[in-house]
Amino acid sequence: MVSSTQQTYALRRYMISVLAIASLVFFVTFLVIMPLTCRNLSFSYYYKKHELNNYINKKLHQNEARAHKANEQLQQFIQNIGPDRLKEEFNKRLHQPHQQFCFGLVSTGRKYNPKYLTQVVARLIPQIYKDTSTTLIIYNANSPPKINRDAVQLSKYLPIVTRSSSKNQQYNDGTASKESVDYLYILKKCIQTNARYIIILEDDALPTTDFIENLHYIIHKTLPTDSLSRSTWAFIKLYYPEKWQGWGNPEVPELIITSGQLATVFAIVWNILSWKNIFLRGYRRIFLSWLIFIIVLCYAILFLALLGRQHLIELRKLSRSFYTLVPAPECCTPAIIYPLDKAILLADYLANNSLERPIDFIIDDFIKKNKLEKFLILPNLVSHIGLISSLSHKSYSPNPYNYDFIFDP
Repeated sequence: MVSSTQQTYALRRYMISVLAIASLVFFVTFLVIMPLTCRNLSFSYYYKKHELNNYINKKLHQNEARAHKANEQLQQFIQNIGPDRLKEEFNKRLHQPHQQFCFGLVSTGRKYNPKYLTQVVARLIPQIYKDTSTTLIIYNANSPPKINRDAVQLSKYLPIVTRSSSKNQQYNDGTASKESVDYLYILKKCIQTNARYIIILEDDALPTTDFIENLHYIIHKTLPTDSLSRSTWAFIKLYYPEKWQGWGNPEVPELIITSGQLATVFAIVWNILSWKNIFLRGYRRIFLSWLIFIIVLCYAILFLALLGRQHLIELRKLSRSFYTLVPAPECCTPAIIYPLDKAILLADYLANNSLERPIDFIIDDFIKKNKLEKFLILPNLVSHIGLISSLSHKSYSPNPYNYDFIFDP
């Protein structure tokens, strides 16, 4: 039989061991491992900030390398299929009934050609060609169209539409009103295909390599069944700026709950593994359980806070089963999917209202007026690769949403 003195001594020794191990784990994690592994993650506490010029040069170099690779992949794909056959196939799909998805891609040329459109098309075309229920329309929003060199080049292989110069010149390029008019134009073009779902993409919204498979999964597996049956949802945003996805005040409960769940699981596992320890009975087990829970809770809160919520969300990309839909906040339209009936309603709303404001403001007014639901998918399914803004009269305008993440775009 174990005496109370032995039990007290065992408890003290066990507690010292737990605290010593915890101190070591805290030290190694927060002062060694995370500073080394997280210094290139933009939203981590350990992010090593660069001087603006160095950062810009780095991003430009990354974009050039990505564009070069995308162009090679696209040309190889076109050669394998055949240029004439490819264009014929996509033109044919524009008139085929019962299409599942229609992609509307709005492209605007920049004074410096970053080849954003080429990168997006190279990522999308193989997926669309493989999925015969999907079609594509590219809208060259420039006047004259030749300004957009990427679109001119791609028009040899793909269906690209333009507006008449007289209509295009009613609004100046690089303005919010022009962007809104362009959005309405491509939306109407996509509606004409009668596809069940319409996806409007900006030309610097680079989709994932399994983008269409992700869309099928979201529609059939992630979207709440009641929303799907009631048809009360207006759209799903496929991108929201990571800058605003951090641990702000509304997300503090999420941080505490997530950390508490991890601590609870750890405490339960510890109890199971140590159940046969005769020195840990009664109040001693309860005391150590709470001690371990508090230590792990503090560890998890620190780890998640220092890692950054944006990178925690990014880890959801590891499996579609981690994807989740949340109510969509206002702002931003790089990538949105609409059901056909709501796209028709939105087009009618845009056609009968002033388009002098940014398009995302107008769309939010449409949602409120019609009392519809809007969702955001987590994680983002496109990467905002734009470093050269189309909404700027300057030849160069850094985009504040181009960051460094765990996974490459």
